[in-house]
Amino acid sequence: MYNESSSKKIITMDRTRSVLIYNYEPYEKTERIELQISDPDVILTGKDGPIQAQIEPYFDAVHGKFTENYLLVFFTFLNALSFIRITIQKNHSTTTEIAQILTPMQQSPVTIYFNIAKNGTERLRCEQEFSYYNSTYSGAYIMALENDKLTKLEMNDAETFIVSGSLRQTVYTLSEFIKQRLSVNNITGVEGSHLHMQLHVDIRKMSGVELITKFSTDMIADDIEYYTDSNGMQASFITFYVYNAL
Repeated sequence: MYNESSSKKIITMDRTRSVLIYNYEPYEKTERIELQISDPDVILTGKDGPIQAQIEPYFDAVHGKFTENYLLVFFTFLNALSFIRITIQKNHSTTTEIAQILTPMQQSPVTIYFNIAKNGTERLRCEQEFSYYNSTYSGAYIMALENDKLTKLEMNDAETFIVSGSLRQTVYTLSEFIKQRLSVNNITGVEGSHLHMQLHVDIRKMSGVELITKFSTDMIADDIEYYTDSNGMQASFITFYVYNAL
């Protein structure tokens, strides 16, 4: 998120605001923009007119709670090495949707369902589980260890909040040690085919361990041969992990 840090100012809607969005990459792309704002009644305008946007509650990951501010979410197309100007005005608009907050759930492991189509006919089941190794320092790309016991992380205190809108669905999982946000975007292209995760771990209470998370989904991916992270640094042949959920 562009102004998530406490050192950056919240966008207050006491007057019309302009935001410049720059694409420094040598290729075109669709960018997801998230801005922390003070008022939910806004309208976004670009070069071609009003922009479809979504208002969500803003979650402060540092303090582990929702705040009185809001999260403004929208998508925009950017040409290579170019910038666009977006205007934000205080005004009620049908192009800005207020996302629904579904009833909190308490469950472990966390099993959620995403609606991945605007008509609600397609659903993605996603189950997640956390485990850890004790006193292991092997870096970010650990897959398995032969001589260390994997211990399941009990998250009986976990609460799950689902924020649902037409642009995306987001699931917040809050526990004593872990605060996480999972999102699925309802758009075409690469941005709509990823499961986006933002994870905050309390390292004061989880020091000296290697935290592992596994996902199980009902996604059909017959044409996928390799898994990789967003940096492309860990390509793993899919058939090697046929008995392990990723």
